Amino acid sequence: ALLVKPLPSFSLVVANIGAVDALTRGLAVDLAPVRVNVVSPGIVKTEFIDLAPEMREKMYEDAERKLLVKHVADPDEIAEAYLFLMKCGYITGQRIEVDGGGNAPSIIMEKLSVLIIGATGRTGSSITDALLKHPNFHVIALVRPSSASKPAIAALQKRGVEIRVADLDPSAQEQLVEALRGADVVICAILGREIAPQYALIDAVKKAGVKRFVPNDWSPACTRGIRQLHDEGPTLTLILAKSSAPVMSKAAMIDRRDIGEFVARILVDERTLNRYVFCYGEEVTQSEIHALAERVSGTKVDAVRVSKEETVEQLETAQGLVRMMLEYKHSGWIRGDNTIENAKKEEYGSALDARELYPDLITRTLEAYAKEFYL
Repeated sequence: ALLVKPLPSFSLVVANIGAVDALTRGLAVDLAPVRVNVVSPGIVKTEFIDLAPEMREKMYEDAERKLLVKHVADPDEIAEAYLFLMKCGYITGQRIEVDGGGNAPSIIMEKLSVLIIGATGRTGSSITDALLKHPNFHVIALVRPSSASKPAIAALQKRGVEIRVADLDPSAQEQLVEALRGADVVICAILGREIAPQYALIDAVKKAGVKRFVPNDWSPACTRGIRQLHDEGPTLTLILAKSSAPVMSKAAMIDRRDIGEFVARILVDERTLNRYVFCYGEEVTQSEIHALAERVSGTKVDAVRVSKEETVEQLETAQGLVRMMLEYKHSGWIRGDNTIENAKKEEYGSALDARELYPDLITRTLEAYAKEFYL
C-alpha cells in the first residue's frame, strides 16, 4: 500500500518497495521460463504488530473502517494468494495486491485533517510547513477573531490552509467546539505559558469528537516539582527538546525547522498514540556550544558563567517569566534533565525516542545552524 499511498517522510521505504517491484519484473525476464511474482499484502493480524493490546485493537478498528472489505486479513487469506500464484502457470512478473481494497481510489484520496492552533508561531509554522509538503494531510489553522485579517493568515490561506475562526476563551466554548468538528487531529502550538486556554481546549476537543489531541509541551524533558509551567500543564503527548542557554551537563537540542518533519511522521504512527515522543537532533553541553560559536564565528565569544548556587538563589525570589527562564536553565543545564536517557525513564514520562522510531530522518546539526547564523 505504501507504494501507491506513501506516508510522510517514508521516501526511502517506498523506494525499497518500488525496487522489489522492478526486480520482480526483471527476474521474470532473466529467469524465464521460471515464473517470478510478488505478493503485496495489506494489514494482517500477526505477531509482527508488536503493540499494546489496546493500541493494536484501535489500529485494527481504524483499518476495518477504511478498508472496502471491512475486516483485517488473517494470515490464511494472504496465503491463498501465494497458493494461487503457484497453481496458475500463466502469471509471471506481476505484483499481486492483497490489501482488502486499501489501494482503491476512495481510500487513497482520504486525508488526515490536522487543525493547528498557533500555526503562524515559531513551532506552529514548522509543523504547518512540514504538513503542507505531504499530500496526506489537510491542514487547518484555527485563529482568533482578532487575528483573522492579518497578512500572515492570508498567506496561509494562499498556500492551501483552511482557516477557521474561534476564540479559546471558555465563554465561547460552543463556537470553539463547532470550529474543531471534522478535525482528526488538533495540535496546540500557542505560547507554553498559556495554560488556562488549553484546559478549555481539551473540553472542546472531547465534545467535537477529535481523535487525537497534541497539547502544548514543546519543551525539554523534566520531572514534576522542578518547573512550575511543567507541573501546571495538562497531560501531554509530545515532547520536543529545546534549550535556552553556560555547565557541563548535556542537553538535547533540535533545529526548529525539524520539529514539523517529526510531527508529520508521529501523526500517522500508531506506536506514538498516548505516548510522549522525545524529538531531538543531538545532545551537547554549553561548553561545546561556546567552543562551536568561537570556531565558526572566528572570534572570541565572551561567556558569563553562573554557578549552581547563584541560580538556585535567584530562583528563590524570581517571579513570572524570569522564574520560568531560570527554571529552564536550572533543569536543563544544572540538573541535566533534558537528555534522551532521562526522557525514557518512568518518572520523566517513559518517552519514545524519535530517532529510534525514524532512523532515516536526517536532522540539521547545531554546527550547520551556527554556520547559518554567523556566516
